[in-house]
Amino acid sequence: MRIKNPLKLAFVSLFAISLAIILGAQALSSVSAKKNPELALSAFPLNGHALEELAFDRFTQAATDPNNLTTAAQDAAHLAHEAIRIEPLAPKAHAILALAETDPEKRRQLIDTASKLNRRNLALQSLMLEQRLQDNNYDGVIETLDQILRVHPRRRNDFFPVLTQALSQEQTVTSFTDLLKNDLPWREAFLRYAVGKNEALSSLAAIRGKIDLDDELFDQRLISNLVKNGSFADARRLYLDITKQNSHNAKDGAQLDWRSTYAPFDWAFADERGFRAQPSVDGKELEIRIQAGQGGVIASRIIEAPTGPFSIQINHKLEPKGQSEDVKLQLTCAGMTTPFFEEPLGSSKNILAVTSRPEDCAFIAMAVNGRAWSGRPAIRGSLEKISIRPIEQ
Repeated sequence: MRIKNPLKLAFVSLFAISLAIILGAQALSSVSAKKNPELALSAFPLNGHALEELAFDRFTQAATDPNNLTTAAQDAAHLAHEAIRIEPLAPKAHAILALAETDPEKRRQLIDTASKLNRRNLALQSLMLEQRLQDNNYDGVIETLDQILRVHPRRRNDFFPVLTQALSQEQTVTSFTDLLKNDLPWREAFLRYAVGKNEALSSLAAIRGKIDLDDELFDQRLISNLVKNGSFADARRLYLDITKQNSHNAKDGAQLDWRSTYAPFDWAFADERGFRAQPSVDGKELEIRIQAGQGGVIASRIIEAPTGPFSIQINHKLEPKGQSEDVKLQLTCAGMTTPFFEEPLGSSKNILAVTSRPEDCAFIAMAVNGRAWSGRPAIRGSLEKISIRPIEQ
């Protein structure tokens, strides 16, 4: 079968995984028949399950080449027919007959009929997966995979990597959105797996805005990973959608609160021994403490760059007063490492003018950077909420 695109390759891999599972560990059946089908058959010749297991044993022994399953199935077909005659609902016998059929339409009919008889059997579900793959029915493939994951939750680790590969294809976003709108038993586990894969982030961002999901940890990781991947605009849109904030918050003038739920568009605070920041109980101030010999970025967040020149008002109550200049406000274009703006917090009230910034700087990383030098007292105190205002020209 010729692979036409990466999406189809992903679904071919899904079928290969399910087939490997089938051949490596046979599906549930009569315990005695599974352990020794020939013995069970000799003890009770009309044992349909034993015949089914015998047929499946013969099939698995012959199925050494994944590209030649039809021949292996044909070799076991007579036993499968006999098993179905005695036990009409024998799922693996139906799977063998479907694999043995060379006429595409008859094969499709066999698979459709068998899958309706038993939606729990991995062999039949895998055949349905492969049939829908051949039909280029990707919606159907996802539906079948959902059924497999519901019934066989222990197989998630086998299927999640390839399902994530399928998710990364733009043409599957609508199908995955429709699927993940539902409170599936495997949804949370899959989303938390996929959010760690860079190739799936764009699709996850598109899907997240269209589904109801109460999973703060997933949202935090998705926003953070989008930023790490350089997708600042997608991350910002998602942040605004999740937090229900106005898009002009901080862009054209605002007061920034000290919320830290969804960093980096909310604040990220240092939390080390002797070097930490935390909001006050009422949330109006940021309390900081820097022990002697400690220093670095103690608080940071990303804002959408204002449309023109702007000012930043930052008031503080830092002690000792003579060391407040060792605490600085830094601005860096998001994704860059060198600040384009840096000013110390000298007096208790500061209005800092930012009149220019580099081109292609749509998002700005704002950082409070402080250091208490060795041999000097610790710096402690608080910062009031930071205000941003446009500068009239």
